[in-house]
Order: sequence, then C-alpha cells, then structure tokens
Amino acid sequence: MQFTGFDDNGDPRSLELRCNHFFIGTAFQPERSAFLGKPQPIIKSFLKAAKEANNYIADRRDS
Repeated sequence: MQFTGFDDNGDPRSLELRCNHFFIGTAFQPERSAFLGKPQPIIKSFLKAAKEANNYIADRRDS
C-alpha cells in the first residue's frame, strides 16, 4: 500500500495497492467533478482499466 495523494496540509487523501491491476481508495469524491464537465483523471483511468479487463476476458472466452 502506498499513499499517493495528499491535501494542502500533507494529510493522505488517496492510496494505491500496487499488487492489484487497479485498486485505489480515496478520501474525496472524484466523480463529483463530472457535474462541472471536468472528469477526473482517476475516473478516466478506472474506465480504461475496466475496458481492458473486459477485452481480456472476452478474448480468453473466444479462444
């Protein structure tokens, strides 16, 4: 586990588990920026990882 995001006071706000393909915990709500039309990079990365995982599963099923 590694803390990867901090607020202005230096308090940890996000962490990652490097041993998993995609595992992130946050103490903020990155999805709320979508209401302003500004999707957070963390959300884009999650969707990309989900798509890649789905493609991997589909490729294995089809072979």
